[in-house]
Amino acid sequence: MANYTTTDLLSSIRQRGSIPTSSNSANVNNTANLLILATEELHTSLLPLLMATRAEFFVATEPSDQAITANKATYPIPSRAIGMVVRDVQIIDGTSIRSLPEVTSENISTTATGSVQGYYLQHNDVILYPTPALTSGTLRLRYYLRPNRLAATSDCAVVSAINTSTNVITVSSIPSTWVTGDIFDIVSHKAPYQCRAIDKTSTTVSGTAITLASLPSDLVVGDWIALAEYSPIPQVPFEFQPVLAQMTVVKALEALGDNDGVKRAERALDALQQKALLLVTPRNHGEPKRVVATRWRS
Repeated sequence: MANYTTTDLLSSIRQRGSIPTSSNSANVNNTANLLILATEELHTSLLPLLMATRAEFFVATEPSDQAITANKATYPIPSRAIGMVVRDVQIIDGTSIRSLPEVTSENISTTATGSVQGYYLQHNDVILYPTPALTSGTLRLRYYLRPNRLAATSDCAVVSAINTSTNVITVSSIPSTWVTGDIFDIVSHKAPYQCRAIDKTSTTVSGTAITLASLPSDLVVGDWIALAEYSPIPQVPFEFQPVLAQMTVVKALEALGDNDGVKRAERALDALQQKALLLVTPRNHGEPKRVVATRWRS
C-alpha cells in the first residue's frame, strides 16, 4: 500500500474544507497549525473511537519487559502508554507466561515478601503483590502505545540505505536541526505505519548518515526516521485517514468562524465514522472468541 503521509493528510484537509494555504503562522490554516489540530484530533477524538471497539489496536509490549528483582515491588508503566493504561500484566518464567490478577489496594494485608500473586496500580506504577522475594522472571506490561504526534515530511527523513554491521542508516537528507544525541523513532512506511523502534539515541548524526546503538531487524528502505514521538504518517488504519482529515476540518472551520461550514463538515464526519467503524467492528469477521484452557498441552 502506498505511503499516506502528513502531506497527503494536509491536502485532504484543505480539499474537504476548502481551506486555503497560508504562510501566516498566526492563521489556523497554516501548515504547522493544521498539523497541531490534526494531532489533537488524533489523540482526543479518533483514538477513543478506535479504542472503544476493543479490537486490540495499538497494543504493544516493547520496551516494557523488566527483570523482576528481589525486594522491589514498583515498576513504572511505559511513559508512552495511552492514558497510562495497561492492557495486561504478565510474568514470564522461562517459556511460561502467567497473567496476574489485579488486587484492590484495600485488600493489601502484608508487607512481607513472597511469590507474586497479583498487582495493583499506584499513580503511574504497577505494584507487584506481595513484594517479590526472589530475583527471578520477567515482568511484561502489555499496554496501548500512543500514536506519535504528526510532523511535516520535511522534518523527517526517508531511509535510503541500511548497514546492519555498523548500525548506520543513510537517508535522503537530514533536517538541519538534527544533531548527535537526538532520540529517534523509526516508522514503517507501510500500513499500519507502526513504529519499528522507539526512543533510539543516535551516536552520530552527520551528512546523510545516522548511527544508532542498534537497528530493528525489520527495518527496510523506504521507512521513515523522525524525532522521538513524532511521525510523518498518521499511525491509524489506512481506512481511518479520511476520518482524521474530516475531524480536523471541523476544528479548523470552527477556528475560522465558519458556522455553516462546521455543520456540513460534522454531518460528513458522522457518515465517515460510521462507515469506517463497520470495517473493524468486529475486527475478526470469522470465528467468534472462545474460552480456552489457560495451559496448553504440548
